[in-house]
Amino acid sequence: MKTIGGIFGRSPYGPVHEMMLKVEQCVGQVPALLAALVASDWPALEAVTRQIDALEGQADDIKREIRKHLSTSLFSSVERSETLELVHNMDDIADACHDVARLVGLRRTALPAELGPGCGRMGAALARAAAKMADVTAKLSGAAGAKSAAVPVREVLAELEEVARLEFECDEEQHRLQQALFAMENRLSTMDIIFLMNIIRDVGRVGDEMENAAESLARILGSR
Repeated sequence: MKTIGGIFGRSPYGPVHEMMLKVEQCVGQVPALLAALVASDWPALEAVTRQIDALEGQADDIKREIRKHLSTSLFSSVERSETLELVHNMDDIADACHDVARLVGLRRTALPAELGPGCGRMGAALARAAAKMADVTAKLSGAAGAKSAAVPVREVLAELEEVARLEFECDEEQHRLQQALFAMENRLSTMDIIFLMNIIRDVGRVGDEMENAAESLARILGSR
């Protein structure tokens, strides 16, 4: 039976986990961002945006350190390219959170209150998916240490499949929210609907990038 301990014997996954923790924190701010939007709490929204900016910047710093380490490491070119792809995908998650926050701040357009529960479910699904990814990278990081226990690869792949399931849940909620917005065209201006549709779409992109990162990690595990 393949185990993580046997696959990641010498590994950059300590820094990868550090980066994923920052990404998880970044995604964890999205529910608060959406809640502030529903409440038209613009000061809170600005505070959350600043927090996302800071976390995204910290994730970028770790990304650069990982790239620097890999450029001088003894890993094979395949190992380097696989890890760099994963890091790139993780960076895209943080960037997507940053893009949502910046978009929301462009125009003070309140999200109708009846869409609040759906946005809450969408944000919660994203937060759970990010936590699941961080749990996986924690296991990889732990497996690189001398005291770690070997973890069956199939268990980790099952966790990554859960990320995909949560992304699908997010997609379904996104579709319902967009349908509900179109049904409000007699209440909202065309510009309001387009703007809010774009916000919901960009929140959904966070989930898309999460799934990409999970697939990238699954490919690494599957290739060993």
